Amino acid sequence: MQQNPLSYMNRQTDIDLSKGFTVIDLVKVPKMIREAMNALVTGMLTTYFNKKSDTGVTIAIDEGGAFLRDPQLAEMVLQVLTQGRSYDIGLLFATQNCADLEKAKLSEEFMMNTPVKIVLSCDLDKKSIGYIKDFLLLNDTATKDLYTDGKGQGIIKIGDTHAAIHFIPSDE
Repeated sequence: MQQNPLSYMNRQTDIDLSKGFTVIDLVKVPKMIREAMNALVTGMLTTYFNKKSDTGVTIAIDEGGAFLRDPQLAEMVLQVLTQGRSYDIGLLFATQNCADLEKAKLSEEFMMNTPVKIVLSCDLDKKSIGYIKDFLLLNDTATKDLYTDGKGQGIIKIGDTHAAIHFIPSDE
């Protein structure tokens, strides 16, 4: 007997969103319900705007380009980005293509509302580096660092200052 691919939705769960760290991974959500799941998760995240948190919340979005291609999700990202600080909500936004921000017409909002920017630069092509240079207003030294960096290396930019950065994975 073949099991319904959506049967997992009817199983009991012990999910507790009050924990200090919760991961919601939508990568393997079947396409037929992806839009509904995106709306559900977006709704859950926006409930944080209805109350002031005592502990603060950080929302991390990986594969951000996919979020920006969906108007409802892009609006949620914009709301967190522009209004989150007053609710003690932080945003970590990761994308492999900074041009995603430009396509979604959110690059100005990201520049104004994101005090810390990190670019990892292993194997970036010249077009990407040119875009990153313009987007982050990098000087020639920072741009040169992007050309020479290896895996786990890049730059961190805080305000108008940049520095080389190197992430080394732990055994964990």
